[in-house]
Amino acid sequence: MDKDITPIGLHYQLNHFDIPQINEKNWSLEVAGQVNNVLNLSFEELKDFPKYELMVTMECAGNGRANHVKRKQSMPWFDEAVGNANWSGVRLKDILQRSGWKDSTDEVIFTGSDQGLDHGITHFFARSLKLEKALHCDTLLACEMNGESLPVQHGFPLRLIVPG
Repeated sequence: MDKDITPIGLHYQLNHFDIPQINEKNWSLEVAGQVNNVLNLSFEELKDFPKYELMVTMECAGNGRANHVKRKQSMPWFDEAVGNANWSGVRLKDILQRSGWKDSTDEVIFTGSDQGLDHGITHFFARSLKLEKALHCDTLLACEMNGESLPVQHGFPLRLIVPG
């Protein structure tokens, strides 16, 4: 990392499935489940929320795996899977506060548009966060990277950024 901000083309990436082709005009963010108000926000409606910017250093959990004798081809890095970028978008807590949540809620599940086969089963890529972390002021739904629209290889149109 010889620059404070890693250029987009040099920032590492790891995609678990093929990158989906998404038309932002037809795309929406759905917030449903254990919520008081189901939301279905278009890309344009997300822009109505206050914009927040955060510089975040990321390191892939697979960094250094190329040094292992038995290694997965999907983890090709020695020590270069680190990048530092300015991410901007909407604080997740602002979205969640608009939807509200049931008292029984203790985590938030995020399901991406990318899907594929894993051990012969088709499924979408998904992750979860404890509600406390989802509500942290630095947890971000980013639509820009380094001042540019989020590239498809980095999650266009929206990417969850969870510092720490």
